[in-house]
Amino acid sequence: MRLIFWAEWLRFRRSRATITILIVYCAVLALCALWSTHGAQEQRQANAQDATTRNVLIQQARSDTASDDATTDPKRAAMQAFSLGRSMAGRAQLPPGPGLALSLSPYHTLNTRIAVSVESRYADGRRSDTLSNPMLAQYGALDLAAVVALLIPLMAIGWCAGAVQEDRERGIWRTSCAQTARPWQAFHAALAIRAAALWLPAGLACGLAMTSDAGLAAWQGVLWWTLCLAAYTGFWIALCGALARWPISSAASLLTGLIVWLLLTYAVPAGLETLAAARHPMPSRLAAIVELRRAQQDAEVRMPELLKAWYADHPDAASRVASGHTWPVTFLPRFAYQDEQIRPFMRRFDQQRLAQAAFLERWAWLSPPMALLQASDYLAGISAAHHTAFMDAVDHYEQTWRDFFVPRVMSYRGLAPQDYAQIPLFRMVSSLSASAMPVLLGNLLPVTGVLMALLWQARRRMVQF
Repeated sequence: MRLIFWAEWLRFRRSRATITILIVYCAVLALCALWSTHGAQEQRQANAQDATTRNVLIQQARSDTASDDATTDPKRAAMQAFSLGRSMAGRAQLPPGPGLALSLSPYHTLNTRIAVSVESRYADGRRSDTLSNPMLAQYGALDLAAVVALLIPLMAIGWCAGAVQEDRERGIWRTSCAQTARPWQAFHAALAIRAAALWLPAGLACGLAMTSDAGLAAWQGVLWWTLCLAAYTGFWIALCGALARWPISSAASLLTGLIVWLLLTYAVPAGLETLAAARHPMPSRLAAIVELRRAQQDAEVRMPELLKAWYADHPDAASRVASGHTWPVTFLPRFAYQDEQIRPFMRRFDQQRLAQAAFLERWAWLSPPMALLQASDYLAGISAAHHTAFMDAVDHYEQTWRDFFVPRVMSYRGLAPQDYAQIPLFRMVSSLSASAMPVLLGNLLPVTGVLMALLWQARRRMVQF
């Protein structure tokens, strides 16, 4: 068997067309890895810059309080606390995972930066995320994981789908079979060599991209992604090997492989997404706008009532002004009431998206490319489960933020110098849980195992056509 592997390796290495394609394949992966690593590092630097900006805003407000002694003027103290409470100092950031370099464009598409405020973040008219082209956001970009998911099948089809038919059409297949007692060994050795030639460059490029971006802490993610790539490569090699066994021409075998690739890459995911949307429909955005306006009007009408109710619930927040209350004090209870009315409806978008993602995850074994991209999204920290957990953490952080600032504004006492050290921080630990990765890897293993078993069972009929 060792000599058969060596002979097939020499045959593979001495083919100029094969080596040229392999070099182009490695070059494309290297360029995508460098580009993705650069983008992921820029994103992490932007996140660090946000944290620095937050500290600068807090330190500037603290120095202004100490220099102006604003606490002697109740209205000015309340206004300074309100200005800091509605600034970008309350920015919450979704922490990226160790595989951010695999799926970078979805990280920009999703709302991963949310500025909590004492005002309503649903209706204040500000955008918490960056501006983007909606058409480009719809189609996304060719991330490293997407490039790998597209290139590996095409390379496997070109190398393996018509291998037997090509040798038969050239008249050398019978000669090749006559040179060994077990012809299937040479064929399987050729498939194994091509599988290694596909898997090793992809695994190396992705592993270097992840470690260059996240450091040695990404070793667990690199291990899971390498296993997913191995299962994905094995699926396409086994499928193309089965196509090579069919008694059809090489052109028909290649065409069949391309049709299967198109179906599994585009048609099946589109059908599953349609079923998921029908099973778990998203709320109407028009209904969300109507509900938001209804909540705004209701809160505006009840604003005096809400102000009295707040002071009734907080008798310790005695007013330090002799005249009546003015903005922003009169508006804060209104904002809290408005968010209580609209938040459950808005969270339904995240809940339905999570339900759709769970449906797609259950049926991802029907489309290995989709299963591989689901694994990359999970490793990048932008899966539906990650984003829903992030939104839950943002809601909790927003409530904590308001519990800190609103009493200091409503009581007109503002922020004392010692209060700045107690300003709430957004904390969401981004740890790679291994619980979901076996499930995502399991979506790739069953069909791969079935195809390899069928290829193994047909090994003794290699000379029949």
